[in-house]
Amino acid sequence: MKVLHVGCPYTPYSGGSTVRLRSLVTRYCNADKVKGYLATPISRSHLTDDYPFVEVYRDQKVNSLRFSRPFFKFVRRVNPDAVVIHNSRALIKWIVWYRLFFNVKIIVEIHSFREESPLRTLLNKLLYKFVHGFVVLSKASAQELERRYSIINAKVVYNGVEIKKAQILGGGQRLVTFGYLGSFHEWQGVFYIAHAARILGAEFWENHRLVLAGGGPAYQACLDILGDLIHHQNIVVKSWVSSEEAENILGELDYLLAPRPSNLATETVVPLKVVESIAYKIPLIISNVGGLTELLDKKSAIVMSEVSADSLAQAMRLASLKPDYEAMKAELDSKYHSASTWNDSADSYVEYLTCICMNS
Repeated sequence: MKVLHVGCPYTPYSGGSTVRLRSLVTRYCNADKVKGYLATPISRSHLTDDYPFVEVYRDQKVNSLRFSRPFFKFVRRVNPDAVVIHNSRALIKWIVWYRLFFNVKIIVEIHSFREESPLRTLLNKLLYKFVHGFVVLSKASAQELERRYSIINAKVVYNGVEIKKAQILGGGQRLVTFGYLGSFHEWQGVFYIAHAARILGAEFWENHRLVLAGGGPAYQACLDILGDLIHHQNIVVKSWVSSEEAENILGELDYLLAPRPSNLATETVVPLKVVESIAYKIPLIISNVGGLTELLDKKSAIVMSEVSADSLAQAMRLASLKPDYEAMKAELDSKYHSASTWNDSADSYVEYLTCICMNS
């Protein structure tokens, strides 16, 4: 079975969508029953790695609404059995320009929802009539798809749990280390992190440590908020790091930070940070939003009293004392043993794709 993913970011971009796609495709291609292909808007760089896809079509205009002859030729050469669409513009483009030329099953993967106008809702309802199946990342997303569009054939495929190395634990005098790794967008709560670091002040960071790594539109703004703190010896700020370095950083952390604001997107998507928390048994400090609490609770995470920089600073100060820390790690360990691995997620994905492709 040949599966073509369309519209999703990929390397050298290293955000959560890339991690998910690469993790799933790596595993479902290993069985040699599926060949993966990709059309992405992310340009190539000298560090770009197309693995595990057989072929990657790169064009910044992949998600534009215009007809593309090179893309048409690429699809004709690949001749996929199924196409997985990752955003609404790519879906419109496929339905308008390519659907009649290629007899393939259409699956839409939805990572999160946004508020939309009645006209946009009506347009999506019309577009979804051409779709054979839907993949979502959480039960809340499946419920939203049913509520908004009366679609009940959605498959929940969680991000998988995988651990490659044990967490590195220091001695009793080790600095308590907080960290954030990922894309820097306002909806990730990164501004709360920067403001909370300033509220806690340089004196707090003499005895504790903060690691920030990633990139995105809010990255520079966060550095500006941190101000002189970026020069503090116990505050480490990095841009995008390799997967190996990310693992090393995770191994040094006592707490992960995910103070997301509440909106439709954050309430309906379970992010990779939850999976990382379970996989590495690192407690999260989180806001009380559905995407974070669908798999975690107060036994396995520190839940902020409200979504604000002051509340995050208060939670971090409390967390530095490590109350119930070992109990939270034990709870995360129990979740790890019952959670889906990336292999499980990939198997579930392929089973769903196969079922759709066999259903004429």
